[in-house]
Formats: sequence, C-alpha cells, structure tokens
Amino acid sequence: MKRTFLLVACLIASYGAQAQFVSSRSETDIVVDNVKGDNDNYTRVFLGYTPTFLKFSGLDSETAHGGAIGFTYGINLTKGNSPLYLEVGLTDNLNFSKEDEVLMALNVPINITYRFKIGDSNVRIAPYVGIRPKVNVLLLDSDGDSYFNKDYYPEGPNRFQFGGQAGVNFDFNRFYLGIGYNFDFNPIWKTYYGKQKTSGVNVNIGVTF
Repeated sequence: MKRTFLLVACLIASYGAQAQFVSSRSETDIVVDNVKGDNDNYTRVFLGYTPTFLKFSGLDSETAHGGAIGFTYGINLTKGNSPLYLEVGLTDNLNFSKEDEVLMALNVPINITYRFKIGDSNVRIAPYVGIRPKVNVLLLDSDGDSYFNKDYYPEGPNRFQFGGQAGVNFDFNRFYLGIGYNFDFNPIWKTYYGKQKTSGVNVNIGVTF
C-alpha cells in the first residue's frame, strides 16, 4: 500500500521597527521604538521529523516514521523580568509503520522553559520539560480499516493518552531548531500480545517571531 506524505507550512516572519527622536532645550532626548524586548512573548511555527516507537511488553519495538506540523506560543511568567516561559501549542503528527499502518495524533504540549541568551547575540538556548495530552485521531491497518472499529481486542485502542516530554530548543535570530523526547504514561492499547506503549523523538525546524 503506497501513501504520499505531504506537509506544507507557511512560515511567516514579519518584524517592524521605527524610531522617533525629540529634543529641546529643557527636555532630554527620547527614543521610541517597537522592537521586541529580550523577554517578550513569542510565537513559533515549525515542521518536524517525528519517529514514534511502538513497543509491546517484552518484545522489540517497532518504529513508525513520520512528521509533524505545529505552533507554540511562549508566555513570559515574570512580566518580562526574566526569560522564564510557559509554552502552549498544538502539534499534528502523522506516522507510517513498515506494515503500512497509519497513526495520526493531535498533541497539546505544555512546557516550562528558560531561554538563555548567549551574550549580546541573538542566539538563545532553551531547555524545557512538560506534559503532553494527546488525542489519537487515526489508527489504520494496512487495508485502511480503523482499529477503533475492531472489537476483538480486550481493551483499546485508546483515543486519549497522557504523557511527558523534555528537550532543548535553539533560536538563531528567527531561525528555530528543536530536539526532544516524548513518552506516554498510559498504553495506546492492550491486545492479546500485551500492552503497547509509545514514545518518540522529534527534530523540528521553523521560525520564531
């Protein structure tokens, strides 16, 4: 069974700055601009490579290769006094196993991150840790039939999973690169072969603005 996997993202970056200089005998100079501060809120859009590992109890894991598209919004928790942020977002993952099974999930990552700025440069390093609620939208077998419609498994598959994640993000001016690891606390389903749990890695590129 052949499938074409296409992810298209519109990466939009716009930035504006203007300055006004006012001087007089009795007043000091004033400069007004709208350049974003170091600790302002931010938005990030990205594409990613996201292999997912499917492992039954006591058996070797299988890798389902695929990708993702998503966005993140960073909210400063200190009113701009330090680069400590809460990140929330939405990511759509689509993966294919070697048996032509299809997995599609919507993730809602919620992270705490601290964005270290390197000197006076525009380079930032931001380790993060957080939770990851996930909704399994599609789980298809090699014939295109949904596993959610099958009734011969004792449990599952689960529509909802809850997990965690950790990693590090890099911002080079507006260019973004992220690397992370994620895992689920509850299994995607329980079959006669045992519980199948999922985990994965993500390598993302995008823009931050």
